[in-house]
Amino acid sequence: MLEEFLEPPKITVENKSTDPNEIRLSDIISSEINKNADIGIVGIPFDLGVEFSKGRAGARKAPDKIREELHKYGTTFNVDYLTDISDLKISDFGNIIVNNNDPDETYNRIKNVIKEMADCNIIPLVLGGGHDITFPCIEGFSKHFKKIGGVNVDVHFDVREQIGKNVSSGMVFRKILEDIDDHPLQGENFVEIGADGNVNARKYWEYLKRKNVTIYPVKFIRDSIKGTEHIEHFMSNAFKIAGNETNAVFASLDIDSVNSEAAPGCSFTNPNGFTTDEISRIAHAIGFNDRVRYFDIVEANPDFDVDDRTTRLCARLICCFLTGYKQRIEKK
Repeated sequence: MLEEFLEPPKITVENKSTDPNEIRLSDIISSEINKNADIGIVGIPFDLGVEFSKGRAGARKAPDKIREELHKYGTTFNVDYLTDISDLKISDFGNIIVNNNDPDETYNRIKNVIKEMADCNIIPLVLGGGHDITFPCIEGFSKHFKKIGGVNVDVHFDVREQIGKNVSSGMVFRKILEDIDDHPLQGENFVEIGADGNVNARKYWEYLKRKNVTIYPVKFIRDSIKGTEHIEHFMSNAFKIAGNETNAVFASLDIDSVNSEAAPGCSFTNPNGFTTDEISRIAHAIGFNDRVRYFDIVEANPDFDVDDRTTRLCARLICCFLTGYKQRIEKK
């Protein structure tokens, strides 16, 4: 079933290094579907949900653009953590075939692909696409794991009410909390990280508090870091909350959580978002945590990028996630 909903990416990650001593990330990413892989990259070139949110369309172009940057960026050795990921089994499953005239059919394909990957014990590494794609992804994820927890790294809460039939990128987590059969995600197992300033309506903050969702705004994190805490502390706490009496945890990273100087190419630019160091530590922590079995990066928009700055950052975050995952394996 999985193969019928997938097509090969337009960009294949291949190594063209002339240095025999340099093992690059592209050396270890297979361009074939491997159901025995540790990590499965899957692109979802779909951004109608961004348009429905009145955002800047273009995120549908991000999966293959991020692959271009993976082609150029990264050896398998990480000097910060003295960790080499060259023995990981990483397969690029290609892109889900989307139908822009039928979002429901597209969501159904996404759900089925992610469920089958979870059934095969593969961690999906999903490249969006608008943030609405996280809803069918987690619907498929929950079909396998049943009771789940989640962490959203995002300047927005994304819990708007649905008005009409269209699913926008701004309502994804309300739909996950309310609209998936048997309600696999409860508010007390969900954490919002990265909200900032005057970006979210009070009504949605109140909604999250009623649901017992934990919220870590940027200012709260930075004020604590100035004291005795560090950003890894907040990620560890988030995963404890998400992992409490659940079978697995998903992590979703909206690139608009990053400051606009580092990530100008996104659906919503954020002047006070995380620094590249902060978001890199967050991506590493996601990979490192034992409970995380799904990771997506969404809302990168190549149409508004500057010198490929945003998609290059996405490639770096993938490297950080993979490094954390390798250390996860090594600590067992």
